[in-house]
Amino acid sequence: MQSVFYKSGWSILILFLSLNIVFAGSGHKIEIKIKDYQEAYCYLTSYYGKKKYLITDTLFRNKRGMYVAEGEEPLKAGLYAIVLPPKNGSFELMISNEKDQFFSVETDTLDVIGNLNIKGSEENKAFYEYVKFITTQEKARAELKAQGTDDLKGKEKQALFDKIKAIDELVKQKQDDYIKEHKGWLSASMILASRDVIVPDPPKKMEEQEEGQYRMKYYKAHFFDHIDFSDIRLLRTPIYFTKLDFYLKRLCYQAPDSLYKDIDFVMNKAKANDEIYRFTLFDLVARYGNAKIVGMDAVFVYLVENYIEGQQFDNVDEEKLAELVKTAKEFKPLLIGKKAPNMTLQTMDGKDLSLYDLDAEYTVVYFWDPKCGHCKKSAPLMVDFYNKFKDKGVEMYAVCTKDKNKEMCMESIKEKGMESWTNVLAMTNPQLYYRLNYRVKTTPIIYILDKNKMIVSKNIGAKQLPEVMQMLMSK
Repeated sequence: MQSVFYKSGWSILILFLSLNIVFAGSGHKIEIKIKDYQEAYCYLTSYYGKKKYLITDTLFRNKRGMYVAEGEEPLKAGLYAIVLPPKNGSFELMISNEKDQFFSVETDTLDVIGNLNIKGSEENKAFYEYVKFITTQEKARAELKAQGTDDLKGKEKQALFDKIKAIDELVKQKQDDYIKEHKGWLSASMILASRDVIVPDPPKKMEEQEEGQYRMKYYKAHFFDHIDFSDIRLLRTPIYFTKLDFYLKRLCYQAPDSLYKDIDFVMNKAKANDEIYRFTLFDLVARYGNAKIVGMDAVFVYLVENYIEGQQFDNVDEEKLAELVKTAKEFKPLLIGKKAPNMTLQTMDGKDLSLYDLDAEYTVVYFWDPKCGHCKKSAPLMVDFYNKFKDKGVEMYAVCTKDKNKEMCMESIKEKGMESWTNVLAMTNPQLYYRLNYRVKTTPIIYILDKNKMIVSKNIGAKQLPEVMQMLMSK
């Protein structure tokens, strides 16, 4: 992953929990002058979480043609941006501490970043000198790469590689010098944190596959080496969230048992700072509580049981924490690998039938509603699926969720051609507990159970059902 300070892209993703740092000091004042920019206002924005811009203040153009960000309270430490409507061009500013709260910025619309002139902020001035250097080197590198190597041979090809390598080494040296000379600055912390992991050569000769595994294992284990988890300022930059997101999506095997270890690894590092710990935890809870990948609700349950239940958090609504715990308890009996809760409902001919009474290699539990638009679209797909798999050991336990309205259910079953499988509904109050046991809040919902009524898949669409079933049968 290349550093955002080496590449020229400055788009950043961030999230929304509130930081509570307040510096001692006497407020802030940043004066901004932009030649040939005549809009009535621009925005001072900040970064947090996966949102790119959080509007901190609207800066109106004064009689001197300047935009002034001013307030009695110091700005919180982090990366800020001045966003220029209507095209929303932008440039960024560092606030590292209480010392860098009063400075001025001048630029023009021809080259907003290239022509930035900053007075009164040593860090921002040094940082943009660094940015201009990196941009120049990046351009030179791109020009060399554009020459291509396919048509070059021997010494010419090697000479081109050497020139590119020299630029890379020059950039690395510049980064090393900046980090060393400006220790304590936010910009130095960001540059360090955005650097990629350098994987050393293996200690012994390995086959290609073994070496690949070695490199991947080392890269993953050292991925956060350059992140200072005690530096709360990184939460107000793109760096932390972007690296966390990359780690979880690209470096971690997407299976609950594997992710538990990866989560523990990250959470242990996040303990260095309470705010970073809290941010990380609730990002993970939201990430896996709303995941689209089947089975990831198990990770949500793991997080709640191991990191939330029984814990106290400052500035977090206790009712919302209680709701998370409640939801996790509801999810747990329905996780893949658990035995499906039994339910006894009534067939269309008036007989009680238990889910466990169905004897089949696989049972598809299908919750549907006659008035549900998605159910109407799913119905023909479900009929086709059953016709294809009914002779392969698959039974259907289809629950019409229009409770106690057998007439409506029967009419819809006939209309949709769903008579050939087992149709049931709740006709008594005790039977209505299926809604709680299976968290039936929307429809359609599909579960696949094996012959022992263990949940082997769930929350899949009717369109994907044949493929999933075929995959299960081929194991």
